[in-house]
Amino acid sequence: MTSTHPSAHFSDLTKPEDSNSLALIYDDPQTHLTYKARGAIYRALLSSRSGSAKTVLAPSFHCPTVIHPILDAGLNVQYYRINADLSIDNQDLISQLSATIAAVIIINYYGFEQEITEIKAVCDTLGIPIIDDWSHSFLKTAPLELTGKRAEFSVYSFWKLVPCHEGGGFRHDGNLVSAIEKNGITLSTTTKLKNIKHIVEYSINNMSDGIIKHGLQKLEQIRVNNRNKQQGQIEADAPAESSAYKAEMEHYADKIPAICSHILKRSNLAQISATRRKNYEALAEQIAHHPAAKTLFPTLPKRCCPWAYPVLINNRSDYDHLIKKSGGVLFTFGEELHSSINKCSSTETIETAQYLSKSLLSLSVHQNITPQQINKTAMAIKTVLG
Repeated sequence: MTSTHPSAHFSDLTKPEDSNSLALIYDDPQTHLTYKARGAIYRALLSSRSGSAKTVLAPSFHCPTVIHPILDAGLNVQYYRINADLSIDNQDLISQLSATIAAVIIINYYGFEQEITEIKAVCDTLGIPIIDDWSHSFLKTAPLELTGKRAEFSVYSFWKLVPCHEGGGFRHDGNLVSAIEKNGITLSTTTKLKNIKHIVEYSINNMSDGIIKHGLQKLEQIRVNNRNKQQGQIEADAPAESSAYKAEMEHYADKIPAICSHILKRSNLAQISATRRKNYEALAEQIAHHPAAKTLFPTLPKRCCPWAYPVLINNRSDYDHLIKKSGGVLFTFGEELHSSINKCSSTETIETAQYLSKSLLSLSVHQNITPQQINKTAMAIKTVLG
């Protein structure tokens, strides 16, 4: 089965260090690594908040992991409108800017750059910092460089492009930020071991079929079965909870896990970007004009390294499982909005965010997706949607 996101192979652990990865990420004194991207947002908020400003303007369409660090930093959240094409409603955002706003968070969905010239001009006048969230893609290509670098803070999530499982960070404009506060939060030994375990499991699953792979998988299944028996099925009987969106202070830890950093240093960023672009363009050629799956970004900008290929499908939940069953590789983003969105004063803002939440589907284009799999995904869209 093809994975939704890039996952580690054992070869990713043994490659030589990549000069581009070292130069762009590790040799830049303005770049700080964190456990997750939400930790990078948290660090940025701690470093930028001042005075009586206690409210952060955030996009109405989002993942809850963008909102949790705002609230955990002791700040309030206020929403500006995201249009149905994932662009910013500039007028709505700018109309909410005032001395009470501590920061503005911008999401560059799927790695496509939002136009913020007008917004930044007003923010600069009022002294409001912008946290430019590039969590969906940290790379620009031709030439290769980090995204962002146009606001006080640029936020990154490395695992979305690289098979490192975890890892986030942020880059700050040293001319505008005098001090970068640390959280003082560290990862537990248990969490470090879990990260190692997950990467090893992915590597095993990505091995060619054979005695070694099946033997290791069998041993893992025996371990899991024994654990469940010992715990009396407590985990199986517990109420379901979305651990990916659950707010835990450990997620704001200051450092990227060593094994994740090890893989990131060895990732061929130029090759990753080139393959993602090629897969994106191959999908666009086949489905960009499909009437029931509206392509949000039919044209791929020259320097964009895409996270995925987003389409809008009305009543998505009626079709996504059928597309997957037919061979499509896909995932959702924004399916769950933070509950505070319901307190937004604008009905239009809420309704548009909910429409996107129920309609947006992300088709995988990562570097482990083959041309044959791209064809399968395209065919699945056409077969299911007609």
